[in-house]
Amino acid sequence: MDWLLVALALYLGAMLHLIPRISRPTVPLGVSVPSDRLDDPAVTGALTRYRHLVVDVTVLCLVLGLVLARVRVDLAFLIVPLVQLVLGAVAYVRTRRSIIEAKHRHGWYVGVPVRVAASVTETSSGQVRWGWYALALAIGFAGLGYGISVYGRQPDPYPTHTGPRGVPDAWGPKTYWNVLGPQGIAIAMVLLFALLAWAVSIAPVRVLPDGDVAAGTRRARSTRAITQWMLSTLVVVIAAGITIFEVQTWNGITGTPSVVAMVAFLGVTLGVCGVGVWKSVVLSTEQGQAQHEAATAARAQGRRPAPQSPDDDRFWKGGLLYDNPDDPSVFVPKRAGVGYTVNVGSLWGKVFLLALALLVLGSLLLPLLVH
Repeated sequence: MDWLLVALALYLGAMLHLIPRISRPTVPLGVSVPSDRLDDPAVTGALTRYRHLVVDVTVLCLVLGLVLARVRVDLAFLIVPLVQLVLGAVAYVRTRRSIIEAKHRHGWYVGVPVRVAASVTETSSGQVRWGWYALALAIGFAGLGYGISVYGRQPDPYPTHTGPRGVPDAWGPKTYWNVLGPQGIAIAMVLLFALLAWAVSIAPVRVLPDGDVAAGTRRARSTRAITQWMLSTLVVVIAAGITIFEVQTWNGITGTPSVVAMVAFLGVTLGVCGVGVWKSVVLSTEQGQAQHEAATAARAQGRRPAPQSPDDDRFWKGGLLYDNPDDPSVFVPKRAGVGYTVNVGSLWGKVFLLALALLVLGSLLLPLLVH
């Protein structure tokens, strides 16, 4: 399984490396800058340092993973991605400081007009793809029905965990939760994804002009469309993957077929994410080119590109976490990557995070309470 661990570390390294490419061009490393300052040495230097650190982190995690795999493979698959993401976030937060310092020292936003537009006309591509959620629910309930029909012939004790080699390595008493619980979680995840998709679809479209209102509008619409595509596609993959795993367990299928199913599920999931990243790279490249052309034309005419997006760095903790109590929006466009993040400063943002935390905590504690 070493090759799979290496592939996962390289994949995560590539995703971390691409974060600046898929983010809005005017928020390098989560720092808001005017579109005519994107070529400033403080910006380009910080981006270069970030990418170098990501390479260092990836190499470190590759070595760590290969060492841990000799001790316990499943532990390596749990720890290495977590360490890689944490160190990637540290690199992101540290390298952005030079951009912040240069922006304040040279007054990049002094005299620059800013604005935000919202509630532009929506397109059908940004709406919820309800058919995909119906398909995912059908898969989930079909699996649940099958599980109920074969419950009587399940062994006691029942296998509750399968190791990386496709062989059960933990058992528990035969209960409805142990046998059918994962399938119920799959159905709950479908409903949660559908709720998120609906919440994104009804939120006002926030246009961040970034020196080119037309490009900003296209990005706002495309971001919503990409988000809806990823949510609806991933939910079908997750529902199908969990159902296949459970059907294999109910029928005592272990070893190579189980490993093949796990690898296929991981590959398809990462592939869907990869397509989403590719769409985001294309989107950001097109927006960057449009902004560069607008900034070049403005310089030739002796004026600044206008309007710019607001310099609201004070609401972004580390460029990653949005905390603005005065903004009623629950979801806002991300600064790191493409998509949306939760406004932890709003009332409903807090409610959403609390509900999500309770859902995760409940899924972890319920098996213990049932036992």
